[in-house]
Amino acid sequence: MIMSVTIRRNYQDNIERKEVILNVENLSKVYVSSMGKVVSLRDVSFKVNKGEFVSVVGPSGSGKSTLLNMIGALDRPSSGSIH
Repeated sequence: MIMSVTIRRNYQDNIERKEVILNVENLSKVYVSSMGKVVSLRDVSFKVNKGEFVSVVGPSGSGKSTLLNMIGALDRPSSGSIH
């Protein structure tokens, strides 16, 4: 069962929010084991603009650490892109 990951945003009032500093497009991660495939993330997309404060929240096992590991270039996505 795949849980949802929620992106919460908070803006600084004095900064323009037009410049995209992180763009995640259709990000998916599938782990393959002897027990079969485990889908950790499926088609996650979002943008973070300059001046935003973003938090990733969700229940245990929802894919938060997997998402952050891929954004931090510690892990590779099965599909999708991070810019």
